[in-house]
Amino acid sequence: MLLFLAIQGVAKFTNLMLGALMVGTIIGLALWRRRHGTALRLAGWFAGGYLAGWILCGQNPLNLPVYFLNSFYVSEGYNEVMGIESPGNALWKALVEFVVWREHDVAVWCGVQVHGHGHDDWVWPRDAWYTGADGTRQRF
Repeated sequence: MLLFLAIQGVAKFTNLMLGALMVGTIIGLALWRRRHGTALRLAGWFAGGYLAGWILCGQNPLNLPVYFLNSFYVSEGYNEVMGIESPGNALWKALVEFVVWREHDVAVWCGVQVHGHGHDDWVWPRDAWYTGADGTRQRF
């Protein structure tokens, strides 16, 4: 399991952080139970597996500090870039779509379009629905 977590850490920095947190928790438990040898073996297998994976990927071990520092900077800004502070536009778009769907007649057609050789195209209609503003639904 330790080698699996180490290999996952080589693949992605955030996986390394999660693996290190899990392994660190287990090491902490071993130290709390005064099993220093077990804690040392756990840390050695995880760190050694990570270093072996790093070298097998053709990376120089001397680049590890720079990799850790840059990866930390990148992951530090993840919430600002990828996080959503509030529903924002998505909420308003969903509300507008709900109002449009409720107050207007909407028709939905489902089909398959096949593009053949040359200019031959075929449309194979599969299903069609009509929903009225009064809530009635009808299938064609």
